[in-house]
Amino acid sequence: MNIARTDERCDCQMSSFEQIRDVLLSVFLGVFGGVLLKAFYSMVRVKAPTAYAYAGSHLQRVARTAITGYALFRFAPVYFVSLAVCVTVERVGLYVLPALISSTVLFIIVSSVTSVYKRWKAPGKGAQFHIVLQLLSGLLTVAIALLAYCSHPSASFLVPDPNEFVIAIWTAVFVAVVTQLFAGIASEVAGDFDVIQVVNLVKKDVGVETWEWIRRECRKSCVPWCVVAAIVVVEVNERPAWMRLAERICAYATLQRITMSFGVTQESSKRVLTDKDSVRVTIRWVADNLSESAKQYLLCEKDIRHLDERQRLRFLDGVDKANSEVKALAGTRNPDGRYGDMVGKVSKALYHGFV
Repeated sequence: MNIARTDERCDCQMSSFEQIRDVLLSVFLGVFGGVLLKAFYSMVRVKAPTAYAYAGSHLQRVARTAITGYALFRFAPVYFVSLAVCVTVERVGLYVLPALISSTVLFIIVSSVTSVYKRWKAPGKGAQFHIVLQLLSGLLTVAIALLAYCSHPSASFLVPDPNEFVIAIWTAVFVAVVTQLFAGIASEVAGDFDVIQVVNLVKKDVGVETWEWIRRECRKSCVPWCVVAAIVVVEVNERPAWMRLAERICAYATLQRITMSFGVTQESSKRVLTDKDSVRVTIRWVADNLSESAKQYLLCEKDIRHLDERQRLRFLDGVDKANSEVKALAGTRNPDGRYGDMVGKVSKALYHGFV
């Protein structure tokens, strides 16, 4: 009798140990799926705006592909990886839900949560709205994962058998590495910030009427148009019209009690600012902070062809110093290390009429 009870206890202990082992293995496979998903997006991320960019600006994404196309790129991999996790775990006799939960949670942590943390710690504006965007992204990721869980019995034919799945994973890794290599080459060839392309996209986004209104307002305030327009270009590149509308909706939803950034120049305010309101604030900021010498050079539209060599070099040197001041001033506005460079680059191109 005692031997029988001992055997039962041993069987129970073994059963409990096997369950814990299976749960841990399920979680491990889920974590592996989350790592693969993050690795996929990391591999296809490129710097060049002319290449297919997961990390391209919001304006460039919408301009390059339809919003539906971008949504598919953003969420289809989540569905297929979640589906693969569910089907594979079930086929090897493990627990589906722990695997799916660990995969989804890991991906949200290394993507949305990490993005929020970096944006919150970084200097600059727009952190509050970025949190809202990442919260929506996380919720959509969870919804897609649940869709994969509900559909995995009927969609299991899309996932290879476990033995073949390992080969498929290594093939995918190889393809991703090759894609990254070509993307790097494309990035070096195309450059990091195509001024002409971005300016044309911004003009289309804000409208020709608003673009010309900005020029007139700058002229009335004796502020260099190229500086204000450069700020508009860089900000709208990250905050196209639909995002600016979403910012205003969020502000109204929070009863305008949270400081957010608004308009085509992304000025901080608790009160909702229109695009023109934000431009007026930016014009005053430039007027107060840009030196009189820089203003004079950047407001001057001198035809240097009629100057002698010495006068021409002196004038161009003054313009270069003024542009350097613009770059440094923009850096104080958003000292993320790249913002000032972009504003300076666009301002110089607009001043010289390259765009």
